[in-house]
Amino acid sequence: MPAQDVLAGILAVQLFTLLISPISWSHHWVWVIPALLWLVYRQSACQLATVTAVLWAAAVGSYLISFLLNWQLSIWIIPHPWWQTVLGWVYPSLGMLTIVTIAVGLRAPAAEPQPPTPATALSPPMPTWPRRHTP
Repeated sequence: MPAQDVLAGILAVQLFTLLISPISWSHHWVWVIPALLWLVYRQSACQLATVTAVLWAAAVGSYLISFLLNWQLSIWIIPHPWWQTVLGWVYPSLGMLTIVTIAVGLRAPAAEPQPPTPATALSPPMPTWPRRHTP
């Protein structure tokens, strides 16, 4: 793992910890937010990152886990219908996919920085804010 990609290491550890934990409540999955940022940033080097980011956005944006929590009578009643069990595995499955994506994304070559084009090389630098007017 490159030393510059500390976020990937932190995400891998946190997601792995969530996966091996006997209980991980839905609010423990807050690590999806920085994972999404990393996946979107890394998408240019790894197509799998784009797919994983879209799947996470769909899972989180659909409020799937909140729906399942409201649908069941009690979290302590273990036998669930098969479809609830399958839908309940969305976060762990995407967590495993994210760890795989991190491993694949770190092995992918980084995008080469593009040399400045003549138009951008001659353009003036962006002003700093607040602008100071001198008399």
